[in-house]
Parts: sequence; structure tokens; C-alpha cells
Amino acid sequence: MDFLSLASAFSNIIALIGQFRSERAGKDQSTFNSFLEWLITSQHEDLAALVESNIEISKSIQGILQQDRQLILTEIENINKALLSYASAFKAFSDLALALGSPAILSNQALSILRQIEKASASKFLELNYYGGPALTMLDGNSGVIDVDELRFLEDDISSLLDLKLLRLERNKNGERVFIYTRMASELVCSKNLIR
Repeated sequence: MDFLSLASAFSNIIALIGQFRSERAGKDQSTFNSFLEWLITSQHEDLAALVESNIEISKSIQGILQQDRQLILTEIENINKALLSYASAFKAFSDLALALGSPAILSNQALSILRQIEKASASKFLELNYYGGPALTMLDGNSGVIDVDELRFLEDDISSLLDLKLLRLERNKNGERVFIYTRMASELVCSKNLIR
């Protein structure tokens, strides 16, 4: 399956699961078979055939449908926010993401933090708190300190990066925050069409 078909199938299946579960609020009929029947009656025969023909997709959807309805809808909302945030960082899609009301656009500072980590070939950094504000010190790679222009928004930017799984949070033996740079963040930064 080519990447456009794959992206389309994934986004359609997620959206249709959300629609299916929304329509069945308060009903216990959210089984895999009822979802397949609903796909066919909703004129999504192609997706129903794809789901039925792939055991891994079928198992995944069965697992999703067994979860709490509100949890599924919350997770779909989180996927939507993450997708809009990622899209907002690319020239071709940033205006569309803004027009759709992207709630969590990555700031220039958040993107700068990621770029500096990538440029230094670092995999993690430590947050050290001083009286003048925190310092972000890279622990490996070419090391160094991450430049931060807007200290007052640093916590917000780091929270956005954590929410989008571009950073992971751990703590060292002193309880200080250590942030791990993820593969997804590296792929985002290395994309040729990244804005800013």
C-alpha cells in the first residue's frame, strides 16, 4: 500500500471509529461485527473489505472497540490535536492547520529547542534550575546549553513537546528533569519542509 493510501485509510478508520462510537452512545452494540456492518451500511465497503482482509487491522479495531467510549473519543481528540500541531510545522500545511483552529501549534522556541538538539547530535538534556531561570544542558553529543529566548514560555513549550511525544521525561537520581529526544522529533526536524 502506498503512503497516500495508507495515510488515507488510517485517518478514515480513526474518524469512522469515532463516529461509530459517538452514534452508539449508551449502547452495548459496539462490537467488531456491528462496526463492520455499520461500515457497509454507511457506504464504506472498501474500508470494510480492507479491515476484514487484514488480521492485524481487525485485532487492533477489536481492541479499540472494547475500550471505554469516552476514552476512545478523548484519544481521537488527542490524535487530532497532534496531527494539527505536526502539520502546522510544515510550510505546505501550516495555513490549513491554522485555519482549522490548531489548538497546539509548536512555537518558534519549541522548534528551536528541537533543532539545537538535532544539530548537537544529542539524545537528552538536563534542566538545571538557577535563580535567573532554568538552563537546559545537553548531556551527550556535542553537549552545550540550549539557547532559550522566551524563558516565561519555556514550560509551556516543553509541555507541548512532551504532549506530542517529541520529548520524553525522566528524572535523574537527584530528582532533576532529564528530557529524552525522540526519533519522531528527529524526523520532524530533519524534514526538508519544516518552517521557521
